[in-house]
Amino acid sequence: MANRAGVLNIDVGETTKREASEVLEKMGLNMTTAVKMFLNQVVVDKGLPFRPHTSSARFIQNLTAAQQAVAGEEWSDEDILADVMAVRYGR
Repeated sequence: MANRAGVLNIDVGETTKREASEVLEKMGLNMTTAVKMFLNQVVVDKGLPFRPHTSSARFIQNLTAAQQAVAGEEWSDEDILADVMAVRYGR
C-alpha cells in the first residue's frame, strides 16, 4: 500500500482542466499521474521542469494570483518572476 501522506486540491479553470485532460488522455495519462510526474520532476530539478518566459502573460497572471492568495500580499509580476528565476537558476 502506498504512503498517502497528503492530498492535493488544485483550483484551475474548467477550460484548462478539460483541455489538459484531453491532451493527457491522448498521451495515455490521467490528471493524477501527470501531476505526480510534474511534482516528482520539480523535486529532481529543484525547480520548475521548464523555463518560464517573461512573455508568457498567462503564466505570470496565474503565478501572481497564486502568490497573492497564499501570502495575502501584493507582488508585482517582476518580483514574482525574479523569485522564480532565483530559485530555478540561482539568479
